[in-house]
Amino acid sequence: MIERSTNNLRYQNIHGFKLNVEGRFYFIKATYIGMEAYTTAVDFDRQATVTGCFDLDCQMQYSRTYNFGVKYRESGFSWKVGHNIGLFERDHLILDVSYGLDLRFINYIKPIDDTSSSGFFWVSVIKDERKRREVSPAVGLRLGYRFR
Repeated sequence: MIERSTNNLRYQNIHGFKLNVEGRFYFIKATYIGMEAYTTAVDFDRQATVTGCFDLDCQMQYSRTYNFGVKYRESGFSWKVGHNIGLFERDHLILDVSYGLDLRFINYIKPIDDTSSSGFFWVSVIKDERKRREVSPAVGLRLGYRFR
């Protein structure tokens, strides 16, 4: 992953990688079951303004702007069923369609919790940046070329 130009101060100097390893077992010609393991590591810089209080009653407030680094880490497993479809007469161009379930382990490592005032009632304005585990659907479409 490399940085694209953006004026968003929440995601500056983005860099990182994603590594996938997939195993498949074909049981009917082009139909398979598979498992994919992956890990993602992305680092970026952030600027946030934090409001604090000088006194216990918070009558005198102050604001301070911080620049800090954030580390996004995600790893997980994907169990799926898929099918390879030949698109032309000789079947060199392949469309791989798959679906299944993901188990994701997500963690944001940052020195400042800048998400406390990011929502309006129950709707969050920014991405959920807490440590968590999720189960989610997995749908995949890949286009490939088969060498013979």
